[in-house]
Amino acid sequence: LLRRQFGSLPILLLALAALLAAATGALAEAAGIAAVLLLNGGIGFVTEWRAESAIASLFELIDTTVKVRRGGRVLSVDSDRLVAGDVLPLAAGMR
Repeated sequence: LLRRQFGSLPILLLALAALLAAATGALAEAAGIAAVLLLNGGIGFVTEWRAESAIASLFELIDTTVKVRRGGRVLSVDSDRLVAGDVLPLAAGMR
């Protein structure tokens, strides 16, 4: 996740610009570019980490069991175990 923040072409070009600025003696400019790169990477990392955590939390809320009618009986099975021919009895408010 952190590596992705610094892997895009514009970020790499700015890093190259910071290196060139440092090599030519413009240390203030190099430090400014580096600070912006680090700040941008940190903000991007935190934002993506929070988003992925929120998505993972939402997936935990999803009920993975469903009621199916098989062979005349109503059973509760995992949703990944549904097969062709299962009848799903639906009611108001069901997900």
